[in-house]
Amino acid sequence: MRLDRWQDLDLTDRQVATVALDVSRQGPEGNHEIELRWRAARTELLESGAPKALVDLLEPVAVRRDRRAGEHGRFLIGSVGSEGDARVDLDVSLPEAPDRERVVWADVPDLLPLLRCGQRYPTYVTVEADRAGADITAYSSFDETPARTTVDGDHDVLHKVPGGASSQQRLQRRAVDSWERNADEVAAELDDLVRRVRPTAVLVAGDDRALGALRGSVSDLVRGRSRLLSSGGRAAGTSEEAFAEDVRRHLDAVIDADIEAWMDRFREQDGRQERAVQGRSAVLDSLGRGQVDTLLLVDPPVNARTSAEAAALALRTHAQVCLLPDGDELADGIAAVLRWSDSETQHDSAPSMPGHGERPGWAGREGKTSDFANEP
Repeated sequence: MRLDRWQDLDLTDRQVATVALDVSRQGPEGNHEIELRWRAARTELLESGAPKALVDLLEPVAVRRDRRAGEHGRFLIGSVGSEGDARVDLDVSLPEAPDRERVVWADVPDLLPLLRCGQRYPTYVTVEADRAGADITAYSSFDETPARTTVDGDHDVLHKVPGGASSQQRLQRRAVDSWERNADEVAAELDDLVRRVRPTAVLVAGDDRALGALRGSVSDLVRGRSRLLSSGGRAAGTSEEAFAEDVRRHLDAVIDADIEAWMDRFREQDGRQERAVQGRSAVLDSLGRGQVDTLLLVDPPVNARTSAEAAALALRTHAQVCLLPDGDELADGIAAVLRWSDSETQHDSAPSMPGHGERPGWAGREGKTSDFANEP
């Protein structure tokens, strides 16, 4: 997952409150339940040492109503500077409720709830096509509503007629021509969208002949990201539930393939002792030097403090982050694929020394309360 959309987030020399909250409104008691969850988070923040001024700023943001339906979450970052200035730095709607609500008061943000949702719900596009056109929808992890576009072509001879008379053959040719021209209009819209949003996948469903015409019209960029679904489309009676399950299954397959590709790349480079490192000391040092292309973190983390520090540095240095469900082979549950390597790159995974790899702005400061203070 890329963190570019939050690249301007600057928390240097600030104490940080991170809150991941379930804000699902299920039934008539939904608002009250959210208020109860926030009260628990508020109490935890105050007991951890967060200033009341900051907690008061976060409260209306945490409980506000948004446009998402069903189960979903909210991710907040607020901070306080050395002069006591409190502010809300980040307010993100999550596409699902967090696995467990997370409240952290520390000198680094805890980005893992954000990263989990971003990886499980990557940007993707669905196309439900028939011979007249298509419904195109772009989904982004952190946008509260998807962006939908309907394309209906101007060419309306859509059905072939049986028989061999010349007039019937002309109608058949006109029908095929209509499909192709309508597909061209859909392809033009889809090509433009994919160039703009760069989705992880384009999931396509609908009429077989329409999809065949569309495949011949789209660019190589779209074709390379396309996956054909077995359900969905514009026809009456199409099961929305089956379509959603098919989309989820294909997204999971794409995510699993991406994880495996990054692990293969890491193993190859690590085996050569070239553009890969692992272990806390080596990875934090490489992040601080701007070497990291992709940070690999085991989730749940082996060490929450290390994962938080690494993710925060990845944000600052334009590195990608990939969460791994199983990383027993990685020292300290953390590794990285590098942009470049040199003689100072720590290719071994020896135990880290105290203070090694710390960078100004993210380093721990004596006397400040941290949720990570007692973690290994």
